[in-house]
Amino acid sequence: MKSSYFQLAACAGLLGITCLSADRAAGDILAHWSFDETAGSTTLVDSVNGYNGTAVGATAGATGQIGGAWDFDDANQEYIDLTSHLSNFSGLTQGTISAWFNSSDSTGRKVIIGAYNSTAASDESVLYLQSMVHYDTRDSTGTLPGESGNLGSTSSMADGNWHHVAVNFNSGEAADSIYVDGVLQETEDEPFWGDMTSALDGMAIGRNVDSGSGGSGGQWHFPGLIDDIQIYDEPLPLVAIEKIYNDGLLGISTQVTSFDLTVEVDTTTGLMTFINDTVFDFEVDSYQITSSSNSLSPSGWSSFEDQDLEGGGTGSGWAELSAAPNELVEAIPGGYVFANNSTLGLGTGFDTVVGVQDLVFAYHVQGEPAGSMATAEVIYVSSDADFDGSGEINGRDFLVWQRGFGLSEQVDKSNGDANGDGTVDGGDLAVWDLQYGISAPLATTRSVPEPAGMFLLAIGAMAVLSKRLSRSASCLLCLCIISNTASADAFKDRQYLLGDDPLEGAIVGNTVGIASSSSTFDSVGVNLTAFPAAADSGAFQDLTVGGAPSYVDVSAVGTGRPGAGVGDKIGARFDGSSDRLSQAVNFASPNRTWNLAAFWPEDLIKGGYDVPSLAGIDTTGDGLYTPANPHNMSGLFSTAIQAWVFPEGTENGHGEREDILRDGTQKGLFITDTDDGGADGGPDVWGHHYAGLRVSDTPVVRNQWSHVQQRATGGISVLYVNGIAVDAVAATFNNTSLELSIGSDDGGSGNFFEGVLDNIEMSVEGDTSSQPATATNTELGYLGGADWGDFDLGEDNDFVVQQLAGIPEADVDMDGDVDPNDITAFIPFWLLENEVDGILIGDLNTRAQGDLNFDGITDLDDAVILREALIASPFGAVFDLSVLVSPVPEPSTLLHCFIGTIGIALSERRRRGMNH
Repeated sequence: MKSSYFQLAACAGLLGITCLSADRAAGDILAHWSFDETAGSTTLVDSVNGYNGTAVGATAGATGQIGGAWDFDDANQEYIDLTSHLSNFSGLTQGTISAWFNSSDSTGRKVIIGAYNSTAASDESVLYLQSMVHYDTRDSTGTLPGESGNLGSTSSMADGNWHHVAVNFNSGEAADSIYVDGVLQETEDEPFWGDMTSALDGMAIGRNVDSGSGGSGGQWHFPGLIDDIQIYDEPLPLVAIEKIYNDGLLGISTQVTSFDLTVEVDTTTGLMTFINDTVFDFEVDSYQITSSSNSLSPSGWSSFEDQDLEGGGTGSGWAELSAAPNELVEAIPGGYVFANNSTLGLGTGFDTVVGVQDLVFAYHVQGEPAGSMATAEVIYVSSDADFDGSGEINGRDFLVWQRGFGLSEQVDKSNGDANGDGTVDGGDLAVWDLQYGISAPLATTRSVPEPAGMFLLAIGAMAVLSKRLSRSASCLLCLCIISNTASADAFKDRQYLLGDDPLEGAIVGNTVGIASSSSTFDSVGVNLTAFPAAADSGAFQDLTVGGAPSYVDVSAVGTGRPGAGVGDKIGARFDGSSDRLSQAVNFASPNRTWNLAAFWPEDLIKGGYDVPSLAGIDTTGDGLYTPANPHNMSGLFSTAIQAWVFPEGTENGHGEREDILRDGTQKGLFITDTDDGGADGGPDVWGHHYAGLRVSDTPVVRNQWSHVQQRATGGISVLYVNGIAVDAVAATFNNTSLELSIGSDDGGSGNFFEGVLDNIEMSVEGDTSSQPATATNTELGYLGGADWGDFDLGEDNDFVVQQLAGIPEADVDMDGDVDPNDITAFIPFWLLENEVDGILIGDLNTRAQGDLNFDGITDLDDAVILREALIASPFGAVFDLSVLVSPVPEPSTLLHCFIGTIGIALSERRRRGMNH
């Protein structure tokens, strides 16, 4: 759909993605003065190139923002001279200056660092403080575009506090920019030292020199402290400036060594791969690949629009703006985050027939000034899939790859490693597919990052052996594969044991919370693994009791709650008319909950914690600022809710709906009638809230324990009952600040639940580890971010955990052993899919059918898990994966056809010559 095309096209014009004169070329750090010298030192040391400075009066040994700092007294005209190294900097026409400073003097100009001509009036290019922090270039000839203005901050920085400033200079016509404390302040065309029309002859930290007509010699001496100055010959991306600033707040000095995204081009196959091998997450809103010799292949390009990537969680997705042999362009409203050390495939966008290696890659980072494009390296590699050395690439080579799949030690082309990355994986299968049927290329290989997008395509190809996937199903398959390769399970942010927390003092038969100030406790609340010192951090969100729900022994309810035992025997009974539990802070969208001040009114702050404040105000008199919610969950939207439920009463004894849990307006679990309207209109079934009410066709059995769970991630909500996926929906979720309510609707006005609830858990998944301890959104989260893990049904669903207790991961027949019988059990389910409402979903049923990673299809991923487990088992058995593809010696023709089919199914490629 192209509804956003013209909007993006207009945006593209502002971004300048068709004008590569506004660029950022690859570069290096030129100097880094840490200012950590001890008292009495007279030399300021540069740790990069030895561009040491000589102190003239300035003193070392003061306390800095990062280690030590130097103290400058303007009355004594103190400074540090760098003139002997001026030639190493004076030719710069682009780059970045980064510095920390602390001063309370708001009168006149006070230079932090700059260069000047000491014999010409007013010739200087300096970073200085004059209440606000500025960068200014002046030239006596009056010819420089920076003559009439300067780059400056929007408020005073002369407040006696430490501040960070970074100034970016772009060559060409791009606007330059100044950032203060990690935030863009202003953009303007301001020349760097190499653009001066008169020669520079001096450079200093802490002063300027003006000895021309009417000049006064040394002037503008800095009063205060200076720390950690860095100079780069490339303008740093915003993410790098933010990292330098945020690390500095923690007392960490960071120098950037890797700046840019890259594109890798395989000259043999035409595969192009988008690579972020930096330490930053880049939020990109457009990119452009050009070739003056028409070496691009629009028909082979797998654009991000084709791949249906989502952008920023809010936009309408990527849209192609140009697809031609000389130019490939895409843009997205709101930006798309490319995680550090990640790759994304772009299909076979390089035309190997033309084959001229003249590609230029440019991209725009969200938040950077409009028109400021970064140009980065294009890496050229070559691949070879002639694994058996026969001179032809055919089915026998596929069998070599298949037998070597998963190997990562001492591998080469003879094991199936086509791209020379040291691992036999899906990337090599993608190369084989593209080279199938041709004579072996005379090519050398080199170690390159894995093209992750093509790996997913290759895995998806195996699924097409049984049926052609729809575009949406293919994308969901890829999503499932990604989400099940995480190293950690989802983090339980809230756990309501409803009586089993020893601090609660629960006694069976008593009203819930009677011994704990009318509250039942949240028993986790803080990630103690990531933050061991935060046991009492204010992150515990206890539930307030309404009505008179009572503690019950769940081991004696019905036939006993599954898994109930010593230390886990108490739950809560609700009367169906007035009993409920509530918490004003819901969990429906962790990003919003963490960020929005509306979730943290003053009356919610318990136990002497401070009221949230951007300024970090101590409101309790303890000298410390403690936010109510310390967890930095910026950008996280994925949650899972689970509970044990024992519905009581009769089917016709309730209204239309009983709310088990209502998390804000659009997440939660409930029981309802199948008619979904009117009172008592049909048998009771399970449902989940997600952008409205979703009603399954799975009946509720009263007076019997059931386990229910909702997982909401990536715009999809799935309802599990006793480990089985019974309903799913893809929709847009919008959170509000309405409360979390258990046992009734929000506000407690109706939809009361009758029965027993136990062990309600709310989990979050995602990674905010790049968020520092002092990151600021709307509130300050002093604990910073963490890796919150990823959802794994086998670990994060209590019912499934109980059912699989003692069952090895690769035990297909679930008899407690991994042995050759599991191969026999696996093969009949090969490529079996489980679609719930058109969405691929794994559950307890698919696990019994060989879906070992719970992604909804029994495929190559699961076969590899089984193969590796068999090799490691006492049986030492080997699962020959070739039996899954074809029993005949030459399966390649058929497989190649099917892989071609998946390419069509995934891309839904249109005739680009007609549409562009």
